[in-house]
Amino acid sequence: MNIEGLGPRKVEALLELGLVKDASDLFTLAGRDGTNGIEKVKKKSKKKNDDSITSDTSATSDAVSLRDIPGWGPKSVSNLLASIERSRQVSMSRLLYALGIPAVGQQMAEDIAGAFTSFPDLWEYISGEKGKNEGYVRLSEIHGLGGKTLDNLIHFGHDASSRALVAKLIPQLIIKNENKQGEVASTSRASSFFRGKKICVTGPFARFTRAEITEIIIKNGL
Repeated sequence: MNIEGLGPRKVEALLELGLVKDASDLFTLAGRDGTNGIEKVKKKSKKKNDDSITSDTSATSDAVSLRDIPGWGPKSVSNLLASIERSRQVSMSRLLYALGIPAVGQQMAEDIAGAFTSFPDLWEYISGEKGKNEGYVRLSEIHGLGGKTLDNLIHFGHDASSRALVAKLIPQLIIKNENKQGEVASTSRASSFFRGKKICVTGPFARFTRAEITEIIIKNGL
């Protein structure tokens, strides 16, 4: 969900330390950090005669603190947790895109989200809760959705691990509806300036996040 400050290296560190197993665990980090259950007892250091430093492992535990990760100072941790908290509010289309379903890009995710009144309503069709045939029929009514993309969507919804992830993730989020009545302005196009162009958004920006810039580009025809 494009969480600012959470790059591949930090994700790898969190996975290696067992602090997260999937995306839903990110939203419980703040509650589990520090004195709330995952703090790591710092190792005691002592000098040898040769002035080298060794660690006394007798004071360790299985718990881990974010602040113990090399290169993660208090400010870095604070900024990351604040960014995760902000990302709890997410539009239906951004959530659908973030699930990483093959061939479901940002534009397709917007088109799909715009055809439903809520994410639970959409998920009932994707996951087969409304019946597999009903899911195919309802989703195939969306302009541009069909073939392999539709198969990927249905396959994702029927996969046990995917269903478990979504079940854990949804209670952690505030999902903004994105229906055809335009409850979220990002479903409309301000212009066609970027239509037909290939654009890569990368690096830091002074006034906007990458997610905000991407949304502006989409609004203007991409």
